[in-house]
Parts: sequence; structure tokens; C-alpha cells
Amino acid sequence: MLGALFDAGLDLQAWMEAMKSVDLGAWELQEELVRSAELQARSIDIVAPSEAHQLDIQQTRSAMESSSLPPTVVKAASATIQLMEPHTETSTSHLETRSVLLVLGVHLASALLGLERHERTPFSIGKGLNPRVAELLRGQDMSLDSSRDPPLSPEGIALMRSLTESPEGPIPFHLERLCLGAPRGTAATHPGLLRLLIGSKTPAVDSQQLYQIETTLDDMDPELFPPLLARLRSCGARDAWWAPAVTRAGRPGSTVIVLAPFGSLQAIADTLFQETTTIGIRFHVVRRFTLKRSERTIRTRFGVIRVKDSILPDGSVRSKPELEDCVRAAREQGCSVREIREAIQKELGEAPHAS
Repeated sequence: MLGALFDAGLDLQAWMEAMKSVDLGAWELQEELVRSAELQARSIDIVAPSEAHQLDIQQTRSAMESSSLPPTVVKAASATIQLMEPHTETSTSHLETRSVLLVLGVHLASALLGLERHERTPFSIGKGLNPRVAELLRGQDMSLDSSRDPPLSPEGIALMRSLTESPEGPIPFHLERLCLGAPRGTAATHPGLLRLLIGSKTPAVDSQQLYQIETTLDDMDPELFPPLLARLRSCGARDAWWAPAVTRAGRPGSTVIVLAPFGSLQAIADTLFQETTTIGIRFHVVRRFTLKRSERTIRTRFGVIRVKDSILPDGSVRSKPELEDCVRAAREQGCSVREIREAIQKELGEAPHAS
């Protein structure tokens, strides 16, 4: 990881000055270029003398806090070190000096390069999984591939967990640069090669991967649908609705459809079984693009109204008053909701939305 960040053009002098401001004993940087016919990767390692093999974690945190490091780097490095911290019965615990320095170095390098957001591909587990790595991966989604070596060291996994996010689906992305980091003494085609893609996301569109969960009913009281939809949203559903359907027996019925993130599948399924008459549900993965949205309040002659802003792909903004606030204002003013909404849209400088 450190090699890939250096390959991205990290200012070595600025990085060294900031790292040396942390009193963690003597250490030196070792660099190597790993080449093959098509690729050239950078390998960076930190080496400490044998007598400085271990660092006390509490003293390490104190040294970082009293250094010239940016507070955001200190906070991020401390969070990663906490993931790696061994569980001991003694009042103090230690980590390898090299591990601490690598963690600190990666967070500092990322900050100096101005990388604002980090997303990673899913973890892949291969042969040779050791207990320490397994402990760090517990609770994480991953794929199994017995043909591969372990993908990362414990330090690498801790950094990936604290520094990066695992995207739910494809990311619209403008690639600016490919940077490569490699383990020392390996070929550039080694499966441990780390690829760092630097670029920018498409500004106005978010990509998400969700479960679409459905069940069709023909024996449920329609009055129960509104509270059901509210309960599904409170369980984590991004959206929930129902649509009329003709069931297998030819009777009129309804299909309940739910969009939910992966982690909410079980809660949504439990709710559908508890709150409806269904005896089975179906689900599949869907992808969606959404515009970036924000909410603000404006003062109008009808009172305070919430407005939702959506950023279109061309960068323009589409604004729309919140319907519930328009309904409240219409009730207070004794006029129609349509009149209120059109008047507010006019104040916003936009044509009214179709009724």
C-alpha cells in the first residue's frame, strides 16, 4: 500500500519530515522497483533495529498526539492501531514497530496526496489463512478462492477496514492514474500486487447495489398495507410500495416490493413474515443510479418550507418543495395544495411540476 502511494507521486521529503516528528525510535526506509515486461511497481518497506522491535501502544498514541501530524491522521492511525491491538490481561500491550510505522505512513501518505475517499474491492480469502488475519476479517463480507495466497497482511487488512469502504455496486469513475505497489522481492506479476486507481467519481450520480424483495398476497386486509410499509422503512428499507396483482388462482391481490441494502435482508424478511399473510418471499440483486440530493429550508409567505435539491448530471440543480409542508401550508391558508406548490416553485425560479 505504501509503495502504491509513493508511486502516485508522494512528496518523500514532506512525508519523512512528518514521520520523523513522531518519536518512535530509529527506523529507515527501504525502496525497491519491481519490474516485469509490462509493469513496474514500487516496493516500500520500513525497517527498525532489532532492539526497537516492539512499541507500547499507549506511548505510541501519546507520541503521535504530541507530534506535528495533522489531527485527522492521528485519529485515523489510532483507529487502525486499535483494530490491531492484541487483547491481553495486562495493563499494557505492544505492537511491532514496523506495523505501527507502516500504518502511520499509509494514513499520512493518503492525507498528503489529498485522497478524500477510498473504496476497495471485496476481500478474497485463499490458502494459508492464519488466526490473526481471521480475527481481523471476522464479520466482513468476502469471497473464497483456495487457489490464491492470503491477500493481505494483518496490517493491510486493518488499514483496508479503517481507511476504505466496500462499495455496494459499480462506481461511475473517471480514471486519472494507475499506481502500483508490490511486496519486496517479488515479481510485478505476483498476485500480491496492489493497484491504486486515482480519479474522481461522476459528480451527480451515485451507483448502488440493493436487494429487491417481493411477496404477492391475495388474503390480506388492505388497511394493513400503510403501517406495513412504514414498518419496512423503519427496518432499513430504502423504499417500499405495493402494486395490484392477479394471483396464481386468478384472484385479485397485491405485490409488496421492497428495496433494501444487503445488511437489511433478514430484518425485512422477518417483518414480511410477521406483518403479512405470506408464506414465502423472493429476492434478487438490482442496481440503481441516484442523483445526489440535499434538503434545505426556505422562508416564504406561507411560512417555513423544506425544499429538496437534486443535482443533475450537467451540474444544474432541480428543486422541489416538500409535499407535507405544502399540505400544512394549504390547510393554514385555506387554499389548495396545487396553489401553494406552484407559488413556491415560482419563488424558487422554476416552472411548476406537473400535477
